[in-house]
Amino acid sequence: MGNYPHSFFCIDFWVQMRLSLWEFKSNLNFGNDLEMEKKSDFLIRGLVDKLNIRFSFVDTTATVTEGILTHTTDPLSGLIFGKALTVGALVTPLLNEKENYSIKWDYEGMLDSIILEVNGKAEIRAIPKETMLMDRVDTNEELYGENGMVSMVKSQAGKILNSGLSPAGLLDVCDDISFFMATSDQIETEFVTANLFNPDPTAPVKIFGGMMIQALPGCDLEKFEVLRNNLKSGDVATILKDKETPVEKKLWKLIETFVGDGSTYSEINEKYGVSYEFSHSPVYKCPCSREKMQAAMTVMKNEELIEMFDANEEPKITCQFCKSSYTFKREDFDLN
Repeated sequence: MGNYPHSFFCIDFWVQMRLSLWEFKSNLNFGNDLEMEKKSDFLIRGLVDKLNIRFSFVDTTATVTEGILTHTTDPLSGLIFGKALTVGALVTPLLNEKENYSIKWDYEGMLDSIILEVNGKAEIRAIPKETMLMDRVDTNEELYGENGMVSMVKSQAGKILNSGLSPAGLLDVCDDISFFMATSDQIETEFVTANLFNPDPTAPVKIFGGMMIQALPGCDLEKFEVLRNNLKSGDVATILKDKETPVEKKLWKLIETFVGDGSTYSEINEKYGVSYEFSHSPVYKCPCSREKMQAAMTVMKNEELIEMFDANEEPKITCQFCKSSYTFKREDFDLN
């Protein structure tokens, strides 16, 4: 392989296993160990008051696991998909509980696109356009292409509140959403994620986490640039991948690291004022249902529905976000 960052190869063992799609599906197992992992996901939101900085800190281990298993991704696709899901969790504090974000990363390379939806309760669902990338690309250029675009829509009850579009020229899902926030929303923002994987296709994610910092009105942007660089240091990634340290102590270490002036958390809290709270736990969850699928099908003309049922008496419709399938019969519709 070519010029990937080292983290792309932390799960090379999967490549050696060469599981086919059907083998991968047959090995899925949601046993007690995975249930314990599901309880680990969390979202903390907070402020560093006198620096005028908002932050969020997440563990998305179970969310990313569910996304990878739902879409049966290979290691490379799963890694990038996990970053996107973690970004989705990190932006949740920017929503109220009735609002939603729809985010699309669109690249010219083999990666193609990722579509993600998240609501104010940190319920996330997403679609990776390409799920098998490892054997098809050798360089970042082949993976991302030369250019891309990021679009982001905030909505509530089907009404668009605001939307934006920006180039995705940094060719990384985290960096490109940071650039979007800075250019389209005019808010300096930085995202970072880190991960470790298991040599087990039934529970592939050992830990996946991330942090976001965002400048609020009155923030010293020169100071923010320093904090941004501190956040992107290897020390932050090391803390995010630590499974042994209690959650709040990890947060304190992260704050000490991105503030970066050598102060302890207690000193930072006294000097700048830090407040935080646990919020909704991220979860990979799709709100689709048979009723919603049937309602969506009613936009088809009667002639089209009749033709569909003539070809197949019980057609099956599959949700592309969660892979749930729903079977319909002719009598489910008024075709008179």
